[in-house]
Amino acid sequence: MVEMRTLALSPMDRLAGFAPLVVRVIVGIIMAAHGFQKLVAGPGAFGQMLGQMNIPLSGLMAYVVVFVELLGGLLLIVGLFSRLAALLLTINLTVAILLVKVNVGFLSPPSGASARNSTWRSSRGSWLYCSLDPAGCR
Repeated sequence: MVEMRTLALSPMDRLAGFAPLVVRVIVGIIMAAHGFQKLVAGPGAFGQMLGQMNIPLSGLMAYVVVFVELLGGLLLIVGLFSRLAALLLTINLTVAILLVKVNVGFLSPPSGASARNSTWRSSRGSWLYCSLDPAGCR
């Protein structure tokens, strides 16, 4: 019997299986770092910021966000319960985008600049802001 071998188009094809691992670890590091930053600064301070944005149960939500970002990031890095961690982090980031980032853009404006500053908008490519609030982009 003749054995058939799979021919690889490039040496990088053998490494393609590692892509999900690399992405999972990088996202885990980023999320754990954000959670750790909020933990070091104090969840209470983060809760006050959420309260200023009229987020209901801001004190509790601050602890939930810190817990999800820190523990979820660590779980992604290690690879334990990665689907659950990814789901919770997805919910966390979706809420953050809808409640916070829509108003200020994905990158915060430089200090003293407003989110409606046309120079800031054009330099940061906030097409999403203009698509969600066309009146503010005139």
